[in-house]
Amino acid sequence: MSVVFCDGLQQILFRSFNTNLRGFMVDHMRVMFFNTFKRNDIKPLTSLGSSVDLVEDPCQIGTEDCIVTEERDGKDDSKQQGVFNVLDATLRDNLEQSRKIRESTIDVEQCSIAPGKICFGGAELSERSVLANHAALVRALCTEGKVGAALRLQSEIEKHVVPDLYTYNILMNGLCKMGELSKARCLLKEMSEVGVSPNCVTYNTIIGGYCRRYDIDGALDVYNTMIDSDIMPNRVTCRIIVHVLCTGGLLEDAMNFFSKLLSKHKVADMIMSTILIDWCFRNGNTFQALELWDKMQQIGMRFDITAYNVIIRGVLLVHDVKLAYRFLSEMFKKGFLPDLFTFNTLLSGLCKSGRLDEACSIYHKMSFFHVMPDRISYKVLIQGLCLYGNVAKAVELLHIMLGCSMIPELLIWNVVIDGFGRYGDLNNAYLTRDQMVELGVMPNVFTYNALIRAHVVVGNIVDALSLEDEMVSKGILPDLVTYNLLINGACTFGLVPIALQLQSKMISRGCQPDCITYTQLIRVYCMKGKLHEAKAIFNQMQKSGVPVDHVPFYILINEYNIHGQMIEAFGIYEIMEEKGLVG
Repeated sequence: MSVVFCDGLQQILFRSFNTNLRGFMVDHMRVMFFNTFKRNDIKPLTSLGSSVDLVEDPCQIGTEDCIVTEERDGKDDSKQQGVFNVLDATLRDNLEQSRKIRESTIDVEQCSIAPGKICFGGAELSERSVLANHAALVRALCTEGKVGAALRLQSEIEKHVVPDLYTYNILMNGLCKMGELSKARCLLKEMSEVGVSPNCVTYNTIIGGYCRRYDIDGALDVYNTMIDSDIMPNRVTCRIIVHVLCTGGLLEDAMNFFSKLLSKHKVADMIMSTILIDWCFRNGNTFQALELWDKMQQIGMRFDITAYNVIIRGVLLVHDVKLAYRFLSEMFKKGFLPDLFTFNTLLSGLCKSGRLDEACSIYHKMSFFHVMPDRISYKVLIQGLCLYGNVAKAVELLHIMLGCSMIPELLIWNVVIDGFGRYGDLNNAYLTRDQMVELGVMPNVFTYNALIRAHVVVGNIVDALSLEDEMVSKGILPDLVTYNLLINGACTFGLVPIALQLQSKMISRGCQPDCITYTQLIRVYCMKGKLHEAKAIFNQMQKSGVPVDHVPFYILINEYNIHGQMIEAFGIYEIMEEKGLVG
């Protein structure tokens, strides 16, 4: 027997020993605890307020449940003693099993292997036992990510017995999860060579591996191999293929594939339909998505809450709130209650459509359905409220988050600070920044940009410039937005030398000006009547190759017209026409 097999088996035996030892300790503690205390205050499962608690861990019924039942049903001490006798026997069995495992672990190096049997500690294991133990070892090694060791064990076992399909599928799954798809294909070839026929699970595993790497050609190649091998794809196979086609941008191919399945088998698959509807919406084809939805309902498909969430999200992408409410109403009629995803989808869609009052109303109704808002709920609402100017309401929600022991992420703080800054409320902007830092959330470049904007709005260019120095001292590099804000502030107050100095500084720090930067400089020179300098900045913009819009052209043309320089104005217009900005 090879060292690899013995080492792997020893790991499993030690793990089993530790598990049994932990089981012994837990059972012993339960006996000691329940022998000392009476659990008269325990309520039956049916009295629990929420079914969610039952779903979280359906297997949490231990020894104490039996004891509680006996105590609750009556005061018959003989029955209770009977329960403890059973526990004593269980403890003895655990100890005996642990002793045997410990002894067998000590002798693990003495194991030997022969055709058809394994000799271990003087005992012979049958071929069936060998395969069972082999599969368990392979699964354990693959679970721990030791696929290489599992393959070496496989090679050793193959010298004596042929692994079964179950073992091959375990290895296949491990290889695909590790991204070793070429080895998985070699293993597939090996299976046919040793006479083990792959099944649907085998092919689904490999196809899924290619899908995780977004390798559409590889996935379809394995699918075709599967068909050529006379193995009929199941629903899981088809779902994987539909998904990989959609993610690869081949929506029409996915639709054709689905149509062929539908015409051949006459049975629609809800998950495949939901995937296709979702991707129709994502590609902007709302009509095709709704058409597929209606078609599936006509042939009797019963959609679940996930499908309704998908279609509500889809119609909200095109801001069709009325249609979203219609599907929500239909969902209620089918017996489905909205979940957290439903509410977050509605909140996002309503905020993006500017219907903040409705969004807040939906938020307040969440508790009625026993759905608690999460970070996404608050983020969507706070962003929407700040965007439309209701910063006070956004701060209320921020405080509710803190009251629920949710520390908002940096993005939420920045949105609120920027909301105050856009309206020149420097005091509250800095108070929010200080509160954020006290809670351990450190500012970034977006935080400083929001504060700089606040200073520029109130005309405090000196403090705005000092914030740039503070950023650099803290190791936060100003970005394009930072410099555009500062240059805009300098240009607004006619401080052209400072604006030009900022332009030079941004270039020296590797931050290239964009169209907005150049437009601001052109505008301030035109305001001062310095057309020559404005044209120089315009030429600089042309040479830089940055994408431009029509605004700097219109500024120059208008200024040349004011000064009666029609030839120069026409020259700028011709350049504008060449760039396709006239229309």
